[in-house]
Amino acid sequence: MKMHKICFIYCYFGPLPWYFKYFLHSCKYNSTVNFILFTDAEISEELPPNFKVVSITLKDLRQLIDHKIQIKTNFTDAYKLCDFKPVYGDIFSDYLNGYDFWGHGDIDLIFGDIRSFFTPQILNENDVICVRREYVTGFLTVYKNNETINRLYRESRDYRKILEDAEHYCFDECGSTFYELMCGKSIFETSAQIESMTHIVKKFENAGKIKAHFEMCCVEDLPGKMEWIDGKLFFTKTSGLNSTKIDWNNGSLHNERKEVILYHLIKFKKLKYFYIPKWKEIPKKFFIHKRSFSTFHYSSVIGRLSNFLLDKRSDFGVEMEFMSKWLPAVFRTGNQKRKNAIHKYRLEDTEDDEFITVEFNNRGVFCEMGNAQSVGRKSRCYCISASKYISLIYRIEIEFQDVHTVICREPSQTSPSWPQIFLFEH
Repeated sequence: MKMHKICFIYCYFGPLPWYFKYFLHSCKYNSTVNFILFTDAEISEELPPNFKVVSITLKDLRQLIDHKIQIKTNFTDAYKLCDFKPVYGDIFSDYLNGYDFWGHGDIDLIFGDIRSFFTPQILNENDVICVRREYVTGFLTVYKNNETINRLYRESRDYRKILEDAEHYCFDECGSTFYELMCGKSIFETSAQIESMTHIVKKFENAGKIKAHFEMCCVEDLPGKMEWIDGKLFFTKTSGLNSTKIDWNNGSLHNERKEVILYHLIKFKKLKYFYIPKWKEIPKKFFIHKRSFSTFHYSSVIGRLSNFLLDKRSDFGVEMEFMSKWLPAVFRTGNQKRKNAIHKYRLEDTEDDEFITVEFNNRGVFCEMGNAQSVGRKSRCYCISASKYISLIYRIEIEFQDVHTVICREPSQTSPSWPQIFLFEH
C-alpha cells in the first residue's frame, strides 16, 4: 500500500527551550515523515535529514501571511500564531508541493512512532486526523493537502476577525472550551465565543462533506512512568492511584502496554521543580517520571526515591540543592570518579529493616538486597536511611564528598509533618 507523504509545519520565535532537543530527537526516529521549522532562533543541535529549518523573523512571517491570506495582521506576540495553525496549508503552500498531508503542532512534545497511528488506512479514509477524541488538537493535527481542506478555516464566520485581531482566540482548537468537551458536551453546546476549527470540522463531518478521525492516542498531564525506547513510546496504566506508566523506547509511546503517538509536555514544562539530566547524548532508552527524566525505572528504589524527593520539594517548597547537584552525581553511571564505589541504602521503618547496596564499578551498576548483617560487612559506603516504602520516609541521610545532607520528617512546631532540610559541611 502507498506510503503517504507527510510534512509537519512549526513556527517558533525566541530562544529555543530545553525540551527542543528531545523533540528533535524524536523527529529523527520518524525518518519517513518530514518536519519544517520556521524560526529566528539559532540552532546548535545537529539536524536529522528529515528536519528542515527556515530562518525568518516574526515581522517577515507576518508579511508573508498578509500576502498569502490577503489580510492585515496586527500582532507582536508569537503565541498568536496558534490561531494561524489551521492556515498553514495556505501560508506555506510553496513548501508543501508533493505532500499528501500536512500537519501543524507544537515543539513541547516527544514523539513516538507516528506511522503506527497515521496508517495508510487512516490516511486513505480521512481528510482531518486529530489525536484526541474531544476536539481538534493544536499540538498535532493532520490535514489532507488539497485546496478544499487547506481553506477549511475560511468556513468559520469569525476567521477574518480572529486572524486580524492581536488577541488569542484558540481558533486552532475549540475556543478554549476544553473542559466542557471533556465533560461530554458537544462543541455546539459549549460557551465558545467564536466558531473554531472544531466547530467547522464537526459541522462538515456531520454534513458528510469531509471525513474526520478523532482518536485518543496521546498523553498529556503528569502521569509519570513513561519510557522511550528506540523511537517507541509506551503508556501503562495499572491499578491504584497515580499508577500511570509511559515508556519511550527509541521513538514510541505505549499503555499496559499501550503505544501512544506522543507525550505533550504542556504541564511538565510548567513545573516549578523538575530534573533533566545533562546527557551528552540522549540515551536509546529513558524514562519520563512525573518530575524528571531518568535512565532509572520508575519502580526502582532510586527512581522512587528521586521522585519522592522532587515531590516533597514541590509540595513543601523546601530547598534541596543536593537533588540537582549531589544525588544525580551519586546515582550517575560511567563516571570515572565513582568507579569501584559502593553506596549503601538502609531502608528502615518500625515494621521492617531492609538494606539495598548499590555498587558502581568497571562493569556497571549492581544492586543487592540483604539484611543488616550481610550488608553491614561492606566497609566503603555512603548511607541513606529511609523507610522501606518511599511514601513513608522518615529520615534520609546522604553523604557525598564533603557534603552531608539530612532530610528529617520528625515533627516540628512550625510544620508537624513537613520534611525539614539541613545542608551543612561534613
